[in-house]
Amino acid sequence: MTQTDSAFHLCFYKEMRRIYPRTRAFPCTDIVDGYEYRTSFENGAMVVSRQKTNTAGSCEIVLDSRWLGWGSRGKTVSKAVVSDDHNKIAFLQTRPQDEQGSLVIRTLNSNAPAMFTYSQSIPNVFNFVWANNSKTIYFTRLDDVLRSSKVYRIDVDSPHEETVVYSEMDILYFVDLARSKDKDSLFLLHNYASTELKLYRTSLSTVLTGKAINLESDTSIVAAPGYEESIDDVEIFPSHAVLTMKRQGQPFIRSIDLVNMLANDVFLSDSSGVISPEPNIDLTSNTFRFSYSSPFVIQAVYELNLVLGKLINWQDIRPCMDTNNFVIEKQTIPSRDGTCNIPITILKNKNISHSPSNPCVILVYGSYGYCIETSFRVELLPALSRGVTVVFAHVRGGGELGNSWYHKGRAENKLCSFTDLEDVADMLIYKKYTSSERLGGIGTSAGGMLLAGTANRRPGKYL
Repeated sequence: MTQTDSAFHLCFYKEMRRIYPRTRAFPCTDIVDGYEYRTSFENGAMVVSRQKTNTAGSCEIVLDSRWLGWGSRGKTVSKAVVSDDHNKIAFLQTRPQDEQGSLVIRTLNSNAPAMFTYSQSIPNVFNFVWANNSKTIYFTRLDDVLRSSKVYRIDVDSPHEETVVYSEMDILYFVDLARSKDKDSLFLLHNYASTELKLYRTSLSTVLTGKAINLESDTSIVAAPGYEESIDDVEIFPSHAVLTMKRQGQPFIRSIDLVNMLANDVFLSDSSGVISPEPNIDLTSNTFRFSYSSPFVIQAVYELNLVLGKLINWQDIRPCMDTNNFVIEKQTIPSRDGTCNIPITILKNKNISHSPSNPCVILVYGSYGYCIETSFRVELLPALSRGVTVVFAHVRGGGELGNSWYHKGRAENKLCSFTDLEDVADMLIYKKYTSSERLGGIGTSAGGMLLAGTANRRPGKYL
């Protein structure tokens, strides 16, 4: 790095620091079996603490992701769950670029050191749930083609003795796990006989006997997405299943009454961002807590009353700069093969008119069914304030329009991802958002391959 580069990065870093408000994230509180658990995020670190209710004692820190700095630089905690007997905590230790990590089980007792210590670790875990005996954990892991196809069971006293309780042999399908808070049912996300994920329910007591799960005879379907819908996440409550979903790329929440199986869809007034569940561990709660992030909202925390359908906004953190001059445009572009419309999201300064001299950057991924999310990214605001137009290209191969959108841009259809990106770039140039000399792109991993391939297919066309 040259001295000039170093000065630029220092200036850019200071500008981004000024944009972030000095606000501590809203602490999420749940009361379970006489314990009050609090999950907060302090300077980007996850901190889980607890205190016995109706006591004046001090809080016990059961997990602080900053502990991972000891010999584990760059690792974060992506999921943390306390066992039903409150004596252990299991969490996934991952790196930002990894899709799975190490499952760590830490014993919680007064004799355990305060710093990061744990009893066992299981590598290459994608997702996990505790069984209600506080001794058994079910988990999934990705295979060589990044497919979650098996459900494993371990005893925490013998964590390296793994038992497969479900195995999906068809390479077109994959599975995921969730557990109801009544501790009686096991829920599986699976795309059995469908391109889209469905939510199934089976008895946890049946699984504990060691019996392999048969999706047709041992389960019932709780939820199946409709046309151009996809399931992103699932939270299970005693009387409701809550699904975080997308419909034509627009995020929403579907609450399903598990008794009468009636569904209620909840949309936010701003649909340009991303909905993510917050920790929801209270067994008796009828409240679903979630956060929302968009290009101009760092984090908004909501609570949804599942019985009344009432939505409360608890917190709204916005950047420390005026974003009123920035606008979000959602458009679709006809694909060159005439089979679909390609959705794009455009961020721009509304005071700047269209001109070939305007700089523009395209963000793209388009692989593995993952969406290029339009959540808050602090580095985009300095660019927007300087007249740069930012475009999210939701090309085929991603998951913005459901799993079928992914299949339209994979394997023998992978070329569609490249032609979609070319069509987006051509539209931006044709409508004078920018010119080929002022157009750039950002893509990592598969997105980088997509950008490089497009540049090689049409050399000299794009910057």
